[in-house]
Amino acid sequence: MCGTQVARSWRHSVPPPHPGRRPAPRPARRPHPPGCLHLPDLCHPTTRSPAVTLDVVPAPRHVGAPPPGPGADLAAGGDVVAPRAWWPAVNAVLREIEAGTGGVLRLHESSPTAPADPLLRVEQVAEVPGLTAACGPEAVLAEGYALEVSGGRVLATASTAVGAAHALQTLRQLLDPAAFRRAGRGPAVAGPVSVLDAPRHGWRGLMLDVARHWHGVRWTYDLIDALALHKLNVLHLHLTDDQGWRLQVDAFPRLTEVGAWRRETLVGYRFSDTFDGRPHGGFYTKADIADIVAYAADRGITVVPEIDMPGHMLAAIASYPEWGTTGAQLEVLTRWARTHNVLDLSEATVAAMKTILDEVVELFPSPYIHIGGDECPRTEWVESPRVQQLIAERGLADEDELQHWFTRQLGVHLASRGRRLLGWDEILNGRLPADATVMAWRSEDEARAALALGHDIVVANQEHLYLDYKQSRDAREPLGPRIFAHYLTDLREVYEYEWLSDLPAEQRARVLGAQVCLWTEFISSREKAEYMIFPRTCAFAERVWNGAVDDFDTFLPRLTTHLARLEARQIAFRGLDGPTQGQSDTWWGVEAEAPPRLSLSSDDSPAQQQ
Repeated sequence: MCGTQVARSWRHSVPPPHPGRRPAPRPARRPHPPGCLHLPDLCHPTTRSPAVTLDVVPAPRHVGAPPPGPGADLAAGGDVVAPRAWWPAVNAVLREIEAGTGGVLRLHESSPTAPADPLLRVEQVAEVPGLTAACGPEAVLAEGYALEVSGGRVLATASTAVGAAHALQTLRQLLDPAAFRRAGRGPAVAGPVSVLDAPRHGWRGLMLDVARHWHGVRWTYDLIDALALHKLNVLHLHLTDDQGWRLQVDAFPRLTEVGAWRRETLVGYRFSDTFDGRPHGGFYTKADIADIVAYAADRGITVVPEIDMPGHMLAAIASYPEWGTTGAQLEVLTRWARTHNVLDLSEATVAAMKTILDEVVELFPSPYIHIGGDECPRTEWVESPRVQQLIAERGLADEDELQHWFTRQLGVHLASRGRRLLGWDEILNGRLPADATVMAWRSEDEARAALALGHDIVVANQEHLYLDYKQSRDAREPLGPRIFAHYLTDLREVYEYEWLSDLPAEQRARVLGAQVCLWTEFISSREKAEYMIFPRTCAFAERVWNGAVDDFDTFLPRLTTHLARLEARQIAFRGLDGPTQGQSDTWWGVEAEAPPRLSLSSDDSPAQQQ
């Protein structure tokens, strides 16, 4: 993916594109509360007593007066009673509490023979009493819960296992941050509290680009744990791109034998001539994915796979040259840029893509399968007699219609497998299947266009929700002061972004939610990734859960406490006062030797603007 550098004032002109996205007009700021998701109430106020403050992120929607009596000492251990079907979700949090407190929590099935007075009781109910009144009629009640700590005991009430897990994550945050250590033995008393809570949005996600830089399988589990702590429920994996293919596909083994590896990596911005000379690669095996999907499900998280096509497919074409328009043997891209190399969309290639999606569907139970669809150059299609013949034979007007035809083919195929097509907002310009969902990244204009056509959307606005942008103008900030000077999204920006705030009710219902996105061209390690993800994802988690009930200055003290939890978990977050000495080193030399203003000409070659 390629970007354009434009000299400008950040606040008053068009934003530059992400290195992986084209420029898009900056939407006007709107002062009203954000637009609703799938079942959230965007305008219902959170009823939280100003006298009651919990250092919990995201803040619960309703906190009542503390009940009388002592809190609960989890370090002392004790019995836990919960429905047997909920044990995987409950256990996922209990084991974390045990590790951090040293208390032994003995899990029992809810039954007449269960302990009568357990330390922690998890109750299943058809509807949590008072939840709708506290959180609004459009809250996602299925993920809601009630939590009460009083008299030395804990009661968590929910209608689903996911809701129960959210209750236990809140309980966990009531403990001292030392209880978040892997083998902590700190204070572990949860004070008296009464909480009613449910999210406003059903899609609360983070996208991780594992194609540009591969960070290994182990970190995926750690990231899932961090998402669960913040009550996020979608991990979107960008599995394929020009620079790497990261998923085992049995039908096409060369995708990982060849496509998962590049011989070296560019050091610097996209027109640098310096390379590191080291092979880079890796991929998820099918066994890896099965374990990750199950691990995430136990923590209330859906893993959404993305196979980006028909552009951003050079790693695949390098593996199978017959899928390309020229048939030439190419190599996996070593630069940070888009290429002209796209799928030829012949019948054989389309059939191959459907076969890949069939294996993806077998691996990922997600109802949504992301097919990318963004930034597909037309040059090779225009120049290829074979592709031009296909366009004519299919009765299509031009290359744009060819991509839209392909998107519809994939949509119909996924529907036949019981799944819904999801794609970046470039898929809009065509007769999409009615159930196609649009991930709106370029601006709110594309989001509104999708809604006007009757499609569900997920907000992933590049200006406010892309985490590879710099976090401040501090000269110590990684990524280089020159090239990325105008790619800036700070903590306050994320916290205060109210998307699509003026939608009519019938359109609000089709806003499923939102996600932050981390593209990894310049992010070569998990430490760098964590630095870019946190604490901005903490702010996003609050916005997408409850609408950011506090103003930003009130949020900061709670965030300060929360960062102590992340520190205990050894997450390499960016501190509120800027990068540490170890974090401030420039990454990948991206400030060096690049023109201050770059654009793409029609043939994607570098061009100087005047």
